Amino acid sequence: MVEAYKQKREALVPWLSDADEKVRSFAQQYIASLDRQIAAEQRRSEEELEMRKRRYEGPSDDAKEE
Repeated sequence: MVEAYKQKREALVPWLSDADEKVRSFAQQYIASLDRQIAAEQRRSEEELEMRKRRYEGPSDDAKEE
């Protein structure tokens, strides 16, 4: 998903220099929205990866010693 959002974002960059103020404004707002979505998706996938590691790796070595 992150790559898809990044591709959409890159496609909109040329719109930032459009002659029409409405187009530039839309592009700025949409790019900001995509940036937020990219960050959220990256956080979500990092959290999911951490949960998988914890679920499938079992107890840590420190816990086994106790």
